[in-house]
Amino acid sequence: MSASPGTIFTHYALDGQTDYRPVWSQSRTINTQINGKYYPTGDFYPRWPNNWKAWSGAWHGLGWFADCKYYELQNGDDLMSPFVSAGWNIDETVNVRPSQYLAMLKILSNWGSEFFYAGYFSLAAPYPDSKNWGWQTVMPVYAQAITSRYESVLKNSTLLTGDVPRYFFIKYYTSTQ
Repeated sequence: MSASPGTIFTHYALDGQTDYRPVWSQSRTINTQINGKYYPTGDFYPRWPNNWKAWSGAWHGLGWFADCKYYELQNGDDLMSPFVSAGWNIDETVNVRPSQYLAMLKILSNWGSEFFYAGYFSLAAPYPDSKNWGWQTVMPVYAQAITSRYESVLKNSTLLTGDVPRYFFIKYYTSTQ
C-alpha cells in the first residue's frame, strides 16, 4: 500500500456479526481507516421484499445489521460502507422494489452508512434487462443525498447502542415459535 499513496483497501463483508464472520474486534484492521475510523463492509442483500427484516442464508436484511452494530459500536466504529443489492432475479417483480429498497438504504444511512458499494448479479445471458438493475445503481445515491443534509450529525455525533435494536432476531423468533 505504501507504493500507492491515498489508496484505501476495504475487504468485502467484514462486519460485527460474530456467529458467521471473523470477530470484528480482530478483523477490523484489515480495512484501511477512512477519516480515522474503520468502516465495516457488511453485505445487504435482502433479495426479496419479504426478507427486509430477517435474513435467509446469505441474503441479509436489516436485522443482520442490527446485530452487527452492537459489536461495531463496542469498538468505536459508528460509520460503515456496506455492499448492497436489491435482488437479481430475472423476473424483476420478485426483487425488492425501488421504494422499499430506498427506504431500507435510508435506515442503513441513519445507522451510519456513509456510502455504499452498489452491485447487481446477473442471472441472464448474455446481458440482464436494464429495467431490472438500472434503478439499483441510483438508489444508494438518493440515500446518500439525504444523508448529506445531516452529514455533520452523522460524522460528529454518537450512535448509541440502544439506537439500533440488539438481538432483534432472538426476541422475534422465540416469540413466534
